[in-house]
Amino acid sequence: MALVLTEEQELLRRTAREFVAARSSLKRIRQLRDRRDPTGFSRELWTEMARLGWAGILVPEGYGGAGLGYTELMVVLEELGRGLVPEPMLSTVLLGAEAVRLGGSEAQRSEHLPPVASGERLLALAYQERRSRFDPLTSRRAPSVPAAAGA
Repeated sequence: MALVLTEEQELLRRTAREFVAARSSLKRIRQLRDRRDPTGFSRELWTEMARLGWAGILVPEGYGGAGLGYTELMVVLEELGRGLVPEPMLSTVLLGAEAVRLGGSEAQRSEHLPPVASGERLLALAYQERRSRFDPLTSRRAPSVPAAAGA
């Protein structure tokens, strides 16, 4: 199935492509790598991306976001991936903010989504399986736990 973008989505694609070409050269990526910066990305560039509305693509307008959809996010992520841009779009926007939006309480959405949309807050999705093979407190294999009946 061919994906046909709307005029607005094509404009978003061009904007993202031009942004990446102008603001995130391969030289910048190599400098981040070589400096071994513990952050691993530019907070300044992340703020610019948030001003463009990208950090709030999936955040509803009522929480300060753009209220767009997955297609618009895909368009931006594709261009960021093309340029190897390391800023936390995937972790913060798709995984973190979507987990809060879809599974959080109203209080949690009100607390976390507006600062994500403005670029002030970074999120990450942390997930631990119920019967993990590893003990997260010791980083060692946990003893085998039999599955509960009906689980």
